[in-house]
This record gives sequence, C-alpha cells and structure tokens, in this order.
Amino acid sequence: SKLSYYNEYKSYLSLGKRCLMTLLGTSRVLNQREALVSGGLSGFTTRALISPLDVLKIRFQMQVQNVHSSKGEMKYRGISTALRLIVREEGVRALWKGHVPSQLLSISYASVQFLTFEVVSSWMTSSQRLVTDPAYVSFLCGGIAGTIATFTTMPFDTIRTRVVMQGQVKQYRNIVHAMTRICVDEGVRGLWRGSLPNLIQTFPHTGTRFAVYTALLSLYRKILPDNTSIVWSKFMCGGFSGVFAKTIFLPFDFTKKRLQVQGFTQTLVDGGFNKVPEYRGVVHCVMSVYQDEGGLRAFYKGATPSLVKAFLSTGLTFAMYNLYSYLICQSEVFSS
Repeated sequence: SKLSYYNEYKSYLSLGKRCLMTLLGTSRVLNQREALVSGGLSGFTTRALISPLDVLKIRFQMQVQNVHSSKGEMKYRGISTALRLIVREEGVRALWKGHVPSQLLSISYASVQFLTFEVVSSWMTSSQRLVTDPAYVSFLCGGIAGTIATFTTMPFDTIRTRVVMQGQVKQYRNIVHAMTRICVDEGVRGLWRGSLPNLIQTFPHTGTRFAVYTALLSLYRKILPDNTSIVWSKFMCGGFSGVFAKTIFLPFDFTKKRLQVQGFTQTLVDGGFNKVPEYRGVVHCVMSVYQDEGGLRAFYKGATPSLVKAFLSTGLTFAMYNLYSYLICQSEVFSS
C-alpha cells in the first residue's frame, strides 16, 4: 500500500541521516559545500601534525635489504635512529620534506572523500538503496568515496613520494617542476604510477575504516552514554579503525610506494639511498620483493611509523572533521 511504502521510505531516509550524523556528530546533515570545506580543513590540520611520520614511513619502505639480514645493513633501523639520522644529515626541515604536495594531497583527498561520502549517502537514501546496518552503509559509501578521492589525487601522492625520497641531490626544484619533469620523462601516466595496487586496496581499506569507525563509535556510546567528549571519542574510534584497516592493507601501500619511484631510482642512489630495483609491473614487484627481501614480512617494512601514523591521522581526520563540521553548522555560513 501507499502508506507502507511511505513508512518504508521514511525508515530509509532516517537511517541515512543517522549514519551521516553519527559520522559528523552534528544535529543535521551537511550540505555539499560544508562537507567540502570541513574535509579540506581536517585534511590540512592532520597533515601538518603527522607529516614527519609519513616521511619516516616512506624512507623505511624504500629500504631494499632483506628483513632477515643483519640490521646493520639497513640505513634506518628504528624510528629514533631514523629521526636522528635524517635531522643530522638533512636538517629538521627534512621531516616536513614534500610538505606542500603532501598538503595538496591531504586537502584535496579529504575534501573529495567527505564530499563524495555525503553525495553517495544522499543518493542511496533518496533511491531507497540503503540496508539496515549502519556499518555496512558506511563501508559502501566510504569505499566509493575513498576510491574516487584516491584516483583524483594520485598525482599529488606520486610527487610527494618522489620529493620525500630526495636526499641532498635534488632532481625536482618544486611541485611544478616535478610534475613537468614526470610528464616529459615518463608521460602523464607517470603521475599515476602505482595506481593499480592503490585502487585495488582503496575500496576495502577506506570502507573498512569507515565501517569499523561507525561500529566502534556506536559501541562507545553504549558503554559511555553520558560522555560528552564527542571530539575525543571520534579521535579514539577513528584511530583504532585506522590501525585495523592499515594492518590489513599495508602490503598494498608498500607495493604502491615501490612502483611510484620507478624512473627515479638513480636519484635515490645519488642521494645516498639504495637503488630500488626496476619492476615490470605489480606482479613482478610483488614476486621480487617476496623472494629477495624476506617474504611477507618485507611488505611490512615501516610498519611501526605506518601504524602510529594511521592511528593519529585517521583519528585526527574524523575528530577535526567533526569539529569543523560543528563550527560550520553553528555559524551557518554555507547554509543558504
């Protein structure tokens, strides 16, 4: 009947709004401009705080030595050693090396991700395609949003990786020069190096992060219903969801980084780093690393800074997004 159809539609609509407001911690759903601005601001804030961990992670992932060999063969043997070595050889500023492309990546990625999440959630709600489990809804919408954001911002990720791996010998003077040189030397496709393993893992990775976050936040509210620290709860739930997802999908990120420096390996040698082998593609990269660098463990090089970064970056992203969303909702700047 028309009445039952209408009631079913209202339940779908209510579920969609509950999912969005659970993620945002706001009294209403953000419009597209608000989601875009909140996402960009959260990305900017998070990147400024966790950039050194990202530099460490990439440096560890570029070490080609076998993980079962003597640690003395590796340039970076731990977080504290790596920090001291980078500061001594390249200065404190090196911990923020590639910060400009990193900020462009973070701002654009967070903006596109949260905007797409809002658009997809609204579309699923209006089309009555939602299921009854908020975590599953978050998985689907988060996966789609993450995939679109990743593909859109991949050039910034490639440039960021190249700049971070420059030692004292500089091949790229700035972002524009890096983008120009990559396009001239490797073609436009060079900006999307490593995109296949990245896109393969993005949907389940981002979807898992959103789904676990939603489930943890729901559990947190059941255990501590009177806790009013919304930002803190989102930080903790976001942090643990980031660690959970990163632990599963870190090998894909490792493979992506190795492929992103293809065509750049001589500069790594000139800068004092080990030469990264030339790979013919994703399969060849995976097989070579597995055989030459110590099996599955090799894909978890840099796991410690990666997981610490995952906790802080995911927690801060959700917490800052919630904070900026709340402030924007209160100010009603973009409500018209």
